[in-house]
Amino acid sequence: MLNSRLPSCILLLLILTVFFYEKAEAQKNLQVSFFPGYHAINSDKLSSDPNVTQTDWIYGGSIGTRFQINNIPLEYVIGFSHGRSTILEQINAKNIGTIYTVDLRYRTLPQEIFFVHSLSDRIQLLTGVNVTAQDRTLMYSGVDIKNDRLFSMGIGLSGKVHLVLATFGPGNSKVYMNLSARWTEFIYHNEKNRILDDFTLRHVTLSPQIGVSYRFK
Repeated sequence: MLNSRLPSCILLLLILTVFFYEKAEAQKNLQVSFFPGYHAINSDKLSSDPNVTQTDWIYGGSIGTRFQINNIPLEYVIGFSHGRSTILEQINAKNIGTIYTVDLRYRTLPQEIFFVHSLSDRIQLLTGVNVTAQDRTLMYSGVDIKNDRLFSMGIGLSGKVHLVLATFGPGNSKVYMNLSARWTEFIYHNEKNRILDDFTLRHVTLSPQIGVSYRFK
């Protein structure tokens, strides 16, 4: 029942986000950042075999904006990250002398909405939630197996510390650094006739981010 209703709930959330943004007091603020990320927790373990590893590192960027609703400062961010690594490499038993590999790739699109808590002129604490779409792909090489793609949607909590490093352009532009954490529990999977009852996909991603923000006059 939850899986059948989740896409509708996510669509409703996005519609409400756009509606409230249109009603909000926009500050005409644009933020662009780039980052590496590390999966501090990744439940996506394909096998108990110690030779099978995981995709831990990701890389990406994000764009965001700040606005107010009823004088409450908020930040909306949409990002994209990509991570790929070889999780298994061994000799092909059916074709001695050849090696087959398995790569695990993530392409992730998180949307986050934050409450902004100012601690000082240069330090802010942001807390919020995320709705995340992810394409997870197992990629086989050296063996006759098709790539296995799984589309998932998740929800979770997000937080970050925002540090202003420098200002320029009469105070309108800033160089900043974020120390962020995002927990996502993927609760909807496009099974495509697969049995995923025992499959759990959970990510806790830590990332330092460097970026530039500009507030239009």
